[in-house]
Amino acid sequence: MLPDNYFETYRELFINSGWKLFLEDVQDTYNSLSLDDCKDYESFLVVKTRRAELRKLLDLEQLMRVSEERYEEEQNLEIHDDSI
Repeated sequence: MLPDNYFETYRELFINSGWKLFLEDVQDTYNSLSLDDCKDYESFLVVKTRRAELRKLLDLEQLMRVSEERYEEEQNLEIHDDSI
């Protein structure tokens, strides 16, 4: 069970100007990491992994919105199931 204010806390984070600035920095870093510039397989793996990690941060807001929608749907289903 999630804390009552779990999604609310994330929504507050996402509207913060610091979050927007952080995402701009993450996007700049993501854009600067080119797989084409890798000179060997090891550097390719490092860049690929780093880009995947940064992509998770860039997608976090959308992921949390989807997660909140699913959570609310599940809660509504549980309420309906209990009332039967």
